Amino acid sequence: MARRKSARSGKARSEPVQSDTENIVQNGSARTNIDLMNPEPEGGQFLRFSSFPYDIRAMIWEEYLSNHRILHIAIENLEAPARNKHQRKKAKKATNKTSSIQSPYRVFLDERYALSKLFHVCSESRDAAKRFYRVQYLCTYRWGYKTQEGTLYFRPEFDTVQSCVTADLFDFASNLFRLDSRYVGLQSLAVPKQCRVHTLMEMEDRKREVMKEVLLRLQSVSFLHMQEKPRAPPRPLRTLAYVHSMQQAANRNGTGTNNNDQQPRRPKPRTGWEPDCTGPISTCIPSFERLSADPRKLGNDHTRPYFSFQNPVHIALSWFRLLESLEIFYEHGPNYRFMLSYETTGRNIATRDQAVSWVQGQRKDFRARAASEGLEQGEWVSPAMGFWLYPIECVGSLVNEDGGLKTAKEVFTGAQLKDNMSKCVPELCLSRLT
Repeated sequence: MARRKSARSGKARSEPVQSDTENIVQNGSARTNIDLMNPEPEGGQFLRFSSFPYDIRAMIWEEYLSNHRILHIAIENLEAPARNKHQRKKAKKATNKTSSIQSPYRVFLDERYALSKLFHVCSESRDAAKRFYRVQYLCTYRWGYKTQEGTLYFRPEFDTVQSCVTADLFDFASNLFRLDSRYVGLQSLAVPKQCRVHTLMEMEDRKREVMKEVLLRLQSVSFLHMQEKPRAPPRPLRTLAYVHSMQQAANRNGTGTNNNDQQPRRPKPRTGWEPDCTGPISTCIPSFERLSADPRKLGNDHTRPYFSFQNPVHIALSWFRLLESLEIFYEHGPNYRFMLSYETTGRNIATRDQAVSWVQGQRKDFRARAASEGLEQGEWVSPAMGFWLYPIECVGSLVNEDGGLKTAKEVFTGAQLKDNMSKCVPELCLSRLT
């Protein structure tokens, strides 16, 4: 028995002692080698909270709710020909059930977490949330194939609406203004697609006046570019990282020049999207925190914005054409920006564990491809879940020498747009993961 114990102790001495970090990597889901930029959720309990005076508790509730949010809203016209009679009747009945405003459309809130947690804590927190979100509008919660009738709780000073620009959107925004006791209404709008200017200009005069009133109240307009990952992307043979690394090797050997002008060749664009966890990744959490500048070191090819299928500048051009057609001129115009993010399948990241797991999967795939294709792997930067906000000035002037708007062919595209935006340091908006 003594001999056995001695052997076991000798074996223990011969084995290297694992660090705490290695144990976490092997056994835990929160692998510490991935340091997310997103703030950690504030945990813990404060048992003496109920002993505070009501006014102090109300201030704490309000402070907890004072977060910026981006709300994905879809507006479906009830008279659309694609809907049958039964669907229109059912939708109209649900829409008019508790709303005092009769609307010819149905509002969908496409969020996985449509309500703040304070609605489910206690009656006092629920009352505080209802006071904070002073604009309340009947809507339908929708996530995937699941729908549920509910209420849109809206705070104009903190909430950004992401929605396509249609006539119904302006009517909806006008209703938000009428329901707001402070008469603020919609202040921030994120535009995901180009405006159909001709369709909007065909509206009757009354609706056009409503549209002008809504536009004049806006304080912030963002033009969205969401880089989506294809469901079944073909395996690219040459990636930007591969071309860039091969070009560097060729330059070191003195062979990386064109035959005509003896200038280094420009790296070719990617043939497919390869998420490298440097650009911010979209999540299903509507609330976020804003940093005035992305503090991470951004300088290699994997950190530059990449546009694969749609130029966000074209969305901005269509917006300004709409303003031009309506003859809208601002004394102090809205703050225009470009919102960039990378889409995961179904925006399914909600927690830090899910974010870490997703990043690890991407890095594992990249390492495998790096080994098989000879890619140079640079230093990983801290991944971020959220989106970038670029100032509109980073894409150059949208006005030509005659003072008119440029055409789609005259603005920066492709490599020019990418290089211009790479020189700007964007704001970084971080999702408040749970």
